[in-house]
Amino acid sequence: MIKITRKRRFVIFSEIYFSLTYPIMIHDKFDVAKVTYSSVKPKGKFKVQNTSFIDLDVEIEDIYSKYNRGLKSSIKKAKKIGFDFTDILEPTNDDIKIFNNFYNQFANSKNLGKCDKSLLLMLAKKNLLHINWVNLNNDKLVCHANILDNGRCRLLYSASLFRNIDDEDMIKNIGFANKLLHHHEFELYKKLNFDVYDFGGIDLTEQDKQKAGIAKFKKAFNGRIIEEYSYIICKSLKGRIYLLLRKLYGK
Repeated sequence: MIKITRKRRFVIFSEIYFSLTYPIMIHDKFDVAKVTYSSVKPKGKFKVQNTSFIDLDVEIEDIYSKYNRGLKSSIKKAKKIGFDFTDILEPTNDDIKIFNNFYNQFANSKNLGKCDKSLLLMLAKKNLLHINWVNLNNDKLVCHANILDNGRCRLLYSASLFRNIDDEDMIKNIGFANKLLHHHEFELYKKLNFDVYDFGGIDLTEQDKQKAGIAKFKKAFNGRIIEEYSYIICKSLKGRIYLLLRKLYGK
């Protein structure tokens, strides 16, 4: 289990990742706690979160054998292009700054929220963050930021800049690079003795076109679909006021 506690406006806010128990015993002082990716269904109000696991306790050939035919073809082509990888297993503040800037360009192109840089800095301080890049001719094409806990590697952020590029060949290369980076990470985290690679969530509803496209991409790896849970714990009047204001103003 990972716990990150920080000040948000006028409350002390805790973020709990990968809890294996319910109820959770939190000894630190806080006003609001957000529990995410918990494997135990809580009582009361909660949200279901699905994700896809790649089990790393088998041979890499067995992992590859489960890919769908189109993905296998893409991986073969990608290996011939000449990509190289930069695996940053102990990211510095400068590494996080570079990632943050790259991701925010990507987020702007897709109207997504910005990277939570302070979260990355806190995770790195606890040795719970890896940043992995795939490059071509010294150009950074795709990057992943992964959060780590107890044998589990979860994709936290993924970014590429193909929407800012007009070169069709480069756009294709970025697509190949992203697929190959996932395959590379399976090999990497297997060597590092991790148990599972977590794709960072998968939307199974198909109600949103963009999310459905991302889900289709993740399903091509034929991972194991997992159901997890998120919920809020409130322990003070300040916390209840904070949650009410977030509900009213959406922030």
